[in-house]
Amino acid sequence: MGTIHKTGCVLCAQNCGLEIEVENNRIVKVRGDKSNAKSEGYICRKGLNVAYHQHNADRLKYPLKSRGQIRADLLGPGHR
Repeated sequence: MGTIHKTGCVLCAQNCGLEIEVENNRIVKVRGDKSNAKSEGYICRKGLNVAYHQHNADRLKYPLKSRGQIRADLLGPGHR
């Protein structure tokens, strides 16, 4: 069993309370936080899928546009 963290969902403006179970630095289970006064345990579809958004292989890990030094691996052939 992993560690339970209480937090708020950031996927919409409602900011529902979440209980997130984490094992090996990865989200393994998400449920609504019944002790949250605003959401009272309710969680929408977006909140239930927060692990998918966090651990998605297509998630951006760096800015698309850099100000200053340009990452060479992002430039295609013929760019300076």
